[in-house]
Amino acid sequence: MNRYLAIVAGLCLLLGTVVASAQDDVEMYETEAFTLRYPADWEVVNDAETSGAIFSIPIEGQGSGGEDIVIEREDVRALFSLETRDDGSALGFARSMAEGMTEDTDSRLGLALSFTINDRDAAYVDVIGMFTFRHIVIVLDEETYLQVLLTGVVEQFVEVMPTMFDVLNTVRLSGDDTPIEETVVEYDLAQTHVRKGRWSFRYPVDWSSEEGDAFTQLTVPSLQTTIATSVLRRPNADDLEFWAQTVQDNVMGNLPETAEASISEFELSEFEALRLTIVIPQENIRFTQLFVHPEDEVVVLLSIIGPPQEVEMLLPVAAAIADTVEIADP
Repeated sequence: MNRYLAIVAGLCLLLGTVVASAQDDVEMYETEAFTLRYPADWEVVNDAETSGAIFSIPIEGQGSGGEDIVIEREDVRALFSLETRDDGSALGFARSMAEGMTEDTDSRLGLALSFTINDRDAAYVDVIGMFTFRHIVIVLDEETYLQVLLTGVVEQFVEVMPTMFDVLNTVRLSGDDTPIEETVVEYDLAQTHVRKGRWSFRYPVDWSSEEGDAFTQLTVPSLQTTIATSVLRRPNADDLEFWAQTVQDNVMGNLPETAEASISEFELSEFEALRLTIVIPQENIRFTQLFVHPEDEVVVLLSIIGPPQEVEMLLPVAAAIADTVEIADP
């Protein structure tokens, strides 16, 4: 068993103490090395054998562990630990830890993203297999990293991440009294794609893009899912319900009767948006399309198609990409 699998087996963490915080529904976790604030409904689980503790986060979830195998979980487990390194980036560290968990197993790397939390470098890398893990790393100073290992299923990860970002924003090394401000998360969308000089968007640096006749396709490393983007200029572009219903009717007419579809509101920080979701259960495929209205007479279509767990993983960064859309003058 290598070092990384031993970490998972032991789930070791620096032994800490829990004290009440002055804030409602928030508690403080303290060690000699660092502190953090976390929701009061998270439970600190002590493990005498490993002289450590993990957090049990009360979010239920169901996922697939392979063909005909359903995994049901009542919580997400989160291991927080400090690491010292004098080289590399948050993404490089997270990737090395994740790669260690795929050695001699049937697991594979999943989504890998770098971002900042209130200007501190951070990243996460997923490991997909019988069990799903997410390695999260945030840089605290030049040589100190906080690592969080999440264990659960994808839908739990999607639900817990906004709260996890808030928790990571509160992490402070001992002696650091920097005030805690409102959490701001920004994905590292370092590449810019300009389509035919008419509109542009930004996306992660290690993704690749390919022009189609009517759309641009984004390929995500290690994933089976693809993203496609296109723009329509129409006088009724602001009627997103019409566009979502039109696409739903056209697509559903070519699918098995067991396919299921739904239209819902989708929150973007910059623009109005709707989400169309179509699930084909027997083929383990989910099609999600975002309809975004960035300006008058323009609707942006952002489509994601692939295995359901990958589609859900990609939604937060897809939303960030949609918020970067810029339309050139006609």
